[in-house]
Amino acid sequence: MKARTWTLLFIIVGVLCAAVFYWPWWLPFEEVAKSAARYGCPLCPCIVSIGSPASKFLRRVLVFGSIDAITCMTIGWLVLGVVRLLIRRVSN
Repeated sequence: MKARTWTLLFIIVGVLCAAVFYWPWWLPFEEVAKSAARYGCPLCPCIVSIGSPASKFLRRVLVFGSIDAITCMTIGWLVLGVVRLLIRRVSN
């Protein structure tokens, strides 16, 4: 795969992860709050609760999806780099 394809894939995965996490109609709020507290999230959904559920969802996905996309892209490229180095060492 080309580098652009990998990068786009990592970005999509990061945004989708945020969308699944902040989807207000997916799980009851208590379960979402428990999972956020389990990871020590300082910006729990119960703190910022201004607006309709749809606007809160879009805002959180845009902001936290961007952060997740950057994280996913960084980790993904690190893993790909390590795998490529290992393949080169084994083939030599």
